[in-house]
Amino acid sequence: MLVADLSRYQRAVWQKTIPAAVRGGVNVVRFRGQWDAIIHAPGALTIVDGVSHFPESEMKEIGSAFGVSVHSVDAAVNAQGLGASYLLFGSVFSTESHPEREAAGLDALNAVCQAVRIPVVAIGGINAGNAKICIEAGASGVAVIGAIAGSADPELAAIELREAIND
Repeated sequence: MLVADLSRYQRAVWQKTIPAAVRGGVNVVRFRGQWDAIIHAPGALTIVDGVSHFPESEMKEIGSAFGVSVHSVDAAVNAQGLGASYLLFGSVFSTESHPEREAAGLDALNAVCQAVRIPVVAIGGINAGNAKICIEAGASGVAVIGAIAGSADPELAAIELREAIND
């Protein structure tokens, strides 16, 4: 999952990065911030527009599929009980997106994965060097911002992430 965050990179960066990342194997893009138009990219792509994704503080029971950002086992179990379809857990590692947040670590990721039956996506400081250990800790996938958007070659960065996970 690529998180297209307008607070981290300008729209022009995303307009170039998203199609390149999809060519490199990214299959889910979540838009964070005020997007007035979805960027269309080639390939099989799931768009998560932010409306169907809630921060932990805004969880509520709703009838449609949604994801929840969580930071603890208790929050993960609560979100699953409210019907969440997936969880974003983090920050697993230190990250520039949330420098004020202490890294939760792999043990906490594993604890969340063991506590719920729905997919858990690891986020926070993920890159090609540590993506595989997140999967080994139980995550169903990883989400990144800077590992792709901050790369000089977003397509290659996406390929390297996919290869790291699949090795």
